[in-house]
Amino acid sequence: MQKCVTTLCGHSFCERCLEDYLIFKETCFVCDFYGTKRVLLRDKPMQISFKVDDIINQLVDNCKNKQ
Repeated sequence: MQKCVTTLCGHSFCERCLEDYLIFKETCFVCDFYGTKRVLLRDKPMQISFKVDDIINQLVDNCKNKQ
């Protein structure tokens, strides 16, 4: 996951993956899967999740150091 973004419904995704997904659908994948909120995401602002990006980068670095 690179450039993590958080949607209006609170779910986090890779920014590019979410952009590609929103070409075909306009709602959150997780919300749709669980049949919960129907939040329209297409053309809505996303918040960048720097904390999630930091955690992922630390995990990748730890994996590299263990090899």
